[in-house]
Amino acid sequence: MLIQTLHTRNIPQAVLSAYQHDTLLQAVDYFGLTPFFNDIIGLDDIYAAGKVENGKKYIAGLDLAPSEVLFIGDTIHDFEVAEAMGVNCILVACGHNSRSRLDSCGVPVLDAIDELHTYIVGVV
Repeated sequence: MLIQTLHTRNIPQAVLSAYQHDTLLQAVDYFGLTPFFNDIIGLDDIYAAGKVENGKKYIAGLDLAPSEVLFIGDTIHDFEVAEAMGVNCILVACGHNSRSRLDSCGVPVLDAIDELHTYIVGVV
């Protein structure tokens, strides 16, 4: 499992989501993924800053260059968030947007989540 491989290699991982923060924490915990993430960032309330603002704030607080960060998403909005953060992006075409829509973003697009392991482990 990729998340475990990255965790074993001490590569920091975070979740950035438009889900309400408490709901996001419950979902990540439900699937037993909480221990793998250094940070889990959701919206604090319905009037709070959005995903773009949270992402920009998060990247500004990291002790990493944006070029060292990889954002994995499944929507054009995820690409827009990654672009606003100034980080690298990979999109996976098994979520909310079709492959053809994601291809228009000009970043690598994978057909399935299980392709991420081969793609990322080969780079890291």
